[in-house]
Amino acid sequence: MARALRRAGRQVRAFVRNPHSEVARALTTEGITLAIGDLFDLASIDRAMSGIQGVFSVQTSSPAGEISDEQEVMQGKAIADSALAAGIRHLVYSSSGAAGKAPTGMGHFDSKSTIEDYLRALPLSTTITRPASFMEMMLLPGMGLNSGHFFFFMQRHQAMQMIALQDLGRINAQILCNPERYRGQTLELASQALDR
Repeated sequence: MARALRRAGRQVRAFVRNPHSEVARALTTEGITLAIGDLFDLASIDRAMSGIQGVFSVQTSSPAGEISDEQEVMQGKAIADSALAAGIRHLVYSSSGAAGKAPTGMGHFDSKSTIEDYLRALPLSTTITRPASFMEMMLLPGMGLNSGHFFFFMQRHQAMQMIALQDLGRINAQILCNPERYRGQTLELASQALDR
Protein backbone atom coordinates (compact mmCIF):
# COMPACT_ATOMS: atom_id res chain seq x y z
CA MET A 1 0.00 0.00 0.00
CA ALA A 2 2.69 2.50 1.01
CA ARG A 3 4.76 1.70 -2.06
CA ALA A 4 1.74 1.96 -4.36
CA LEU A 5 0.94 5.41 -2.95
CA ARG A 6 4.55 6.47 -3.37
CA ARG A 7 4.56 5.29 -6.99
CA ALA A 8 1.44 7.43 -7.49
CA GLY A 9 3.52 10.45 -6.46
CA ARG A 10 2.03 10.82 -2.97
CA GLN A 11 3.86 11.76 0.18
CA VAL A 12 3.58 8.73 2.47
CA ARG A 13 4.00 8.24 6.21
CA ALA A 14 4.11 4.64 7.44
CA PHE A 15 3.25 3.80 11.05
CA VAL A 16 5.84 1.32 12.36
CA ARG A 17 6.80 -0.17 15.71
CA ASN A 18 10.45 -0.74 14.87
CA PRO A 19 12.15 1.80 12.59
CA HIS A 20 15.24 -0.44 12.45
CA SER A 21 13.44 -3.45 10.99
CA GLU A 22 14.34 -4.54 7.48
CA VAL A 23 10.88 -3.59 6.16
CA ALA A 24 10.97 -0.12 7.75
CA ARG A 25 14.46 0.58 6.42
CA ALA A 26 13.35 -0.50 2.93
CA LEU A 27 10.42 1.93 3.08
CA THR A 28 12.71 4.85 3.89
CA THR A 29 14.88 4.10 0.84
CA GLU A 30 11.75 4.66 -1.26
CA GLY A 31 11.13 8.10 0.22
CA ILE A 32 8.53 7.00 2.76
CA THR A 33 8.75 8.71 6.14
CA LEU A 34 8.18 6.74 9.33
CA ALA A 35 5.93 7.49 12.28
CA ILE A 36 7.09 5.36 15.17
CA GLY A 37 4.52 4.04 17.59
CA ASP A 38 2.25 1.23 18.64
CA LEU A 39 -1.47 0.69 18.10
CA PHE A 40 -1.83 0.25 21.87
CA ASP A 41 -0.35 3.75 22.41
CA LEU A 42 -3.06 6.32 21.64
CA ALA A 43 -0.65 9.26 21.82
CA SER A 44 1.57 7.72 19.15
CA ILE A 45 -1.47 7.21 16.89
CA ASP A 46 -2.45 10.86 17.38
CA ARG A 47 1.10 12.00 16.55
CA ALA A 48 1.07 9.92 13.37
CA MET A 49 -2.20 11.58 12.25
CA SER A 50 -0.80 15.09 12.49
CA GLY A 51 -0.66 16.85 9.13
CA ILE A 52 -1.93 14.02 6.92
CA GLN A 53 -4.97 13.82 4.64
CA GLY A 54 -5.70 10.11 4.32
CA VAL A 55 -5.38 6.95 6.40
CA PHE A 56 -5.16 3.30 5.44
CA SER A 57 -6.22 1.28 8.48
CA VAL A 58 -5.35 -2.37 8.92
CA GLN A 59 -4.70 -4.11 12.22
CA THR A 60 -2.79 -7.22 13.16
CA SER A 61 -5.20 -10.05 12.65
CA SER A 62 -6.15 -11.97 15.77
CA PRO A 63 -5.37 -15.46 14.32
CA ALA A 64 -1.71 -14.43 14.22
CA GLY A 65 -1.80 -14.92 18.00
CA GLU A 66 -0.26 -11.54 18.75
CA ILE A 67 -3.48 -9.88 19.92
CA SER A 68 -6.99 -10.88 20.94
CA ASP A 69 -10.12 -10.15 18.92
CA GLU A 70 -11.07 -7.51 21.48
CA GLN A 71 -7.68 -5.82 21.15
CA GLU A 72 -8.04 -5.77 17.35
CA VAL A 73 -11.37 -3.95 17.78
CA MET A 74 -9.79 -1.50 20.25
CA GLN A 75 -7.03 -0.72 17.75
CA GLY A 76 -9.46 -0.23 14.86
CA LYS A 77 -11.62 2.11 16.92
CA ALA A 78 -8.58 4.04 18.18
CA ILE A 79 -7.41 4.70 14.61
CA ALA A 80 -10.90 5.84 13.60
CA ASP A 81 -11.25 8.13 16.62
CA SER A 82 -7.83 9.66 16.04
CA ALA A 83 -8.54 10.19 12.33
CA LEU A 84 -11.80 11.93 13.16
CA ALA A 85 -10.17 14.17 15.78
CA ALA A 86 -7.36 15.08 13.35
CA GLY A 87 -9.78 16.06 10.58
CA ILE A 88 -8.53 13.38 8.19
CA ARG A 89 -10.04 13.75 4.71
CA HIS A 90 -10.62 10.01 4.08
CA LEU A 91 -9.98 6.65 5.76
CA VAL A 92 -9.78 3.29 3.99
CA TYR A 93 -10.33 0.33 6.32
CA SER A 94 -9.12 -3.10 5.23
CA SER A 95 -11.59 -5.62 6.63
CA SER A 96 -12.17 -9.19 5.40
CA GLY A 97 -14.27 -10.86 2.74
CA ALA A 98 -16.11 -12.81 5.44
CA ALA A 99 -17.08 -9.73 7.46
CA GLY A 100 -20.60 -8.38 7.34
CA LYS A 101 -23.88 -8.09 9.19
CA ALA A 102 -24.35 -11.72 10.26
CA PRO A 103 -21.99 -13.02 12.98
CA THR A 104 -19.80 -15.87 11.77
CA GLY A 105 -18.84 -17.23 15.17
CA MET A 106 -15.18 -16.71 14.23
CA GLY A 107 -13.63 -13.86 16.17
CA HIS A 108 -11.19 -13.08 13.35
CA PHE A 109 -14.09 -12.07 11.09
CA ASP A 110 -16.56 -10.77 13.67
CA SER A 111 -13.98 -8.32 15.07
CA LYS A 112 -13.74 -6.75 11.62
CA SER A 113 -17.54 -6.50 11.38
CA THR A 114 -17.53 -4.64 14.70
CA ILE A 115 -14.93 -2.16 13.40
CA GLU A 116 -16.94 -1.71 10.17
CA ASP A 117 -20.08 -0.88 12.17
CA TYR A 118 -18.14 1.58 14.32
CA LEU A 119 -16.77 3.38 11.26
CA ARG A 120 -20.21 3.65 9.65
CA ALA A 121 -21.53 5.38 12.77
CA LEU A 122 -18.85 8.10 12.70
CA PRO A 123 -19.06 11.36 10.74
CA LEU A 124 -15.89 10.35 8.88
CA SER A 125 -15.39 9.85 5.14
CA THR A 126 -14.66 6.14 4.89
CA THR A 127 -14.34 3.29 2.41
CA ILE A 128 -14.30 -0.31 3.60
CA THR A 129 -12.46 -2.90 1.54
CA ARG A 130 -13.04 -6.60 2.07
CA PRO A 131 -10.20 -8.54 0.49
CA ALA A 132 -10.49 -12.24 -0.25
CA SER A 133 -7.77 -14.61 0.98
CA PHE A 134 -4.25 -13.54 0.13
CA MET A 135 -2.59 -15.56 -2.63
CA GLU A 136 0.70 -15.40 -0.73
CA MET A 137 -0.87 -17.50 2.05
CA MET A 138 -0.92 -20.44 -0.35
CA LEU A 139 2.88 -20.53 -0.24
CA LEU A 140 2.90 -21.26 3.49
CA PRO A 141 3.88 -24.75 4.65
CA GLY A 142 0.91 -27.08 4.97
CA MET A 143 -1.15 -25.56 2.17
CA GLY A 144 -0.17 -28.38 -0.19
CA LEU A 145 1.06 -26.44 -3.20
CA ASN A 146 4.48 -28.06 -2.88
CA SER A 147 2.86 -31.51 -3.31
CA GLY A 148 0.38 -30.48 -5.99
CA HIS A 149 -2.67 -30.71 -3.71
CA PHE A 150 -4.37 -27.61 -2.38
CA PHE A 151 -5.57 -27.81 1.24
CA PHE A 152 -7.60 -25.00 2.71
CA PHE A 153 -11.04 -24.20 4.19
CA MET A 154 -13.10 -25.38 1.24
CA GLN A 155 -15.08 -28.28 -0.21
CA ARG A 156 -13.78 -30.28 -3.16
CA HIS A 157 -15.90 -28.45 -5.76
CA GLN A 158 -16.00 -25.06 -4.05
CA ALA A 159 -14.00 -22.25 -5.63
CA MET A 160 -12.00 -19.94 -3.38
CA GLN A 161 -11.51 -16.28 -4.20
CA MET A 162 -8.04 -14.82 -3.74
CA ILE A 163 -6.10 -11.63 -4.29
CA ALA A 164 -2.37 -10.88 -4.44
CA LEU A 165 -1.06 -8.40 -1.88
CA GLN A 166 0.54 -6.23 -4.56
CA ASP A 167 -2.81 -5.94 -6.36
CA LEU A 168 -4.54 -5.19 -3.07
CA GLY A 169 -2.06 -2.40 -2.33
CA ARG A 170 -2.63 -0.78 -5.72
CA ILE A 171 -6.42 -0.96 -5.36
CA ASN A 172 -6.42 0.51 -1.85
CA ALA A 173 -4.05 3.27 -2.98
CA GLN A 174 -6.44 4.20 -5.80
CA ILE A 175 -9.33 4.32 -3.36
CA LEU A 176 -7.42 6.50 -0.92
CA CYS A 177 -6.43 8.88 -3.73
CA ASN A 178 -10.04 9.17 -4.97
CA PRO A 179 -12.23 9.60 -1.88
CA GLU A 180 -15.06 11.36 -3.74
CA ARG A 181 -15.54 8.31 -5.96
CA TYR A 182 -15.41 5.67 -3.20
CA ARG A 183 -16.73 7.46 -0.09
CA GLY A 184 -19.28 5.40 1.84
CA GLN A 185 -18.74 2.23 -0.17
CA THR A 186 -17.95 -1.29 0.98
CA LEU A 187 -16.01 -3.12 -1.72
CA GLU A 188 -15.40 -6.88 -1.96
CA LEU A 189 -11.97 -7.43 -3.54
CA ALA A 190 -10.78 -10.57 -5.34
CA SER A 191 -8.78 -11.20 -8.48
CA GLN A 192 -9.26 -14.94 -9.03
CA ALA A 193 -11.35 -17.90 -7.95
CA LEU A 194 -9.44 -21.18 -7.69
CA ASP A 195 -10.61 -24.70 -6.99
CA ARG A 196 -8.96 -28.07 -6.59
